[in-house]
Amino acid sequence: MVDWIAEPFQLRSGTTALQESRMVGKFQGKFDSGNMANLQVDNLLVRADSFAIQAQDQATGAGGARKGQAAFRVDPSRMIASMQSEPSGGASPPLLITGDVTGQLDWTIDPSDIKWHLVTQARELRAVQPTTPPRNPNQLVSTGTLANSESVLWQEPQAVVTVDGSYRFSDGNLQLPQVLMQTEWLAYGGATQVTHQGETTIVQSQGSVTYDAAKAAERLRPYTGGTLAATGQKSQPLEVTWVSAPGHKWTEALSAKSSIGWDSANVVGIDIGGAEIPLVIENGRFASKAEFPVSQGVLRWNLDGDLVSEPMVIRQTQQRVIENVAITRQMCQGWLKYVTPLLADVTSVQGNLTLDIDRAEIYPTESFRQTIQGRLHVHGANVGPGPIADQILMLVTQIRNLRKGAGASDGGGQPTSWLQLPEQDIAFAVDRGRVMHRDMKIQAGDVVLTTSGAVGLDGSLELVAGVPILKEWVDKTPALQSLAGQMIQIPIRGTVSRPQLDSSGMIQLGQQLATSALAGAAQKQIDRGLNKLLGPLQQGGSQLPLPNI
Repeated sequence: MVDWIAEPFQLRSGTTALQESRMVGKFQGKFDSGNMANLQVDNLLVRADSFAIQAQDQATGAGGARKGQAAFRVDPSRMIASMQSEPSGGASPPLLITGDVTGQLDWTIDPSDIKWHLVTQARELRAVQPTTPPRNPNQLVSTGTLANSESVLWQEPQAVVTVDGSYRFSDGNLQLPQVLMQTEWLAYGGATQVTHQGETTIVQSQGSVTYDAAKAAERLRPYTGGTLAATGQKSQPLEVTWVSAPGHKWTEALSAKSSIGWDSANVVGIDIGGAEIPLVIENGRFASKAEFPVSQGVLRWNLDGDLVSEPMVIRQTQQRVIENVAITRQMCQGWLKYVTPLLADVTSVQGNLTLDIDRAEIYPTESFRQTIQGRLHVHGANVGPGPIADQILMLVTQIRNLRKGAGASDGGGQPTSWLQLPEQDIAFAVDRGRVMHRDMKIQAGDVVLTTSGAVGLDGSLELVAGVPILKEWVDKTPALQSLAGQMIQIPIRGTVSRPQLDSSGMIQLGQQLATSALAGAAQKQIDRGLNKLLGPLQQGGSQLPLPNI
């Protein structure tokens, strides 16, 4: 028996090194330095910070044939931390993977090749990308801390991978005739081979993927923001090819073909039927293009993804992506509440919209870098109750009361319980985690408001509602007539679910109205007093001329 300890342990290859603070080993068996073929490993146990392995191996006959088995456990987070490499300038923070990985490996070796059977189980796997949201120099109100956060890229409660393979010593060719992977929502079965042509390495894989569309959509939530829901059990072919290219990133040499499908789906709040969408990766670039007739309109996209860039980016071609589609409550609970916050979580809505995208760059691993510019065309909409809609209706009621107090000829107008979005184009932009819009018109009877500002992806509000003071509202109140044509500014803060209106502008206008009313009442009282004391002014007959001093 041989026991050994290494503190620390380091193994270096090129620019990469495995660094363990402590490694402990125990060997039981037979070792013949004169003839390694006689090596017998009855028990080998190695423990380090990031992994542990126990193995047995022995010769099985003449000619160097051997047979062995091993069991292992790996802590992915510690293993990644132990793997050190020279940093590259401008690189994104390293990916963090947590979980527990265990496995069993059996092998046989003969002079021509090595064959193995591997079964690996992973539990509570979680991949996260550390991110630091960039500070927005134009942001007036803080919406949260700028401390480092984590963007969850993937998580799997359990996964099992089985691989049968062989490696030929003469030419370095690798054959994996059976590769199986099973998770709670996906199963893959296929074969892979790795060949060499001179200094070029070629990897080719063919198989099929079977998945539960509903669970797949849930797994894709970090990338879709919850804008995709689907149903159905689907099976799709998958082909992957990789050809080594010296001096290039591995993603540049990646090509793949497959498709994604469903029996039914809801995309950005729009219901669509069954579909099969081709997915293509060519030399590290991803492409997907589709068009569907939906809800009396059209839904389409044309996506181009760059897997080589750091971080990965997906771009939408300039295009009309939604055309004359009915507005749904699902839209108002999702993406639409950021573009038109009035519609946030409304209980009912009637109308149609069209969406033009002028520019879109989506960073799946860094949401704060997403940049989108476009125009939302509202083809008229009636808006029912909702958090912001209710606040706007209360504001309209205050305006009507002020108009009535100012003696407006229409008595303040007729009350209403619905708001309208008249036919209009709303320009919007997504930048640094905020969705900004400008001059969205809202109508309640004869009251027209406009809102401009931003909605954070965290739901925070930085809006201003503007209400123009019309001449007919104040034409019977001389003290307020100078306000005609001016704009009452109403800041709206809080969140889309709990908006807070700052009514100080309305209060100030009400105070001016009250002051004017008191002044008018006081003047009438003075006139009455003078009439009693001096009598009424002469009316009708001749009047004496005013004397000079």
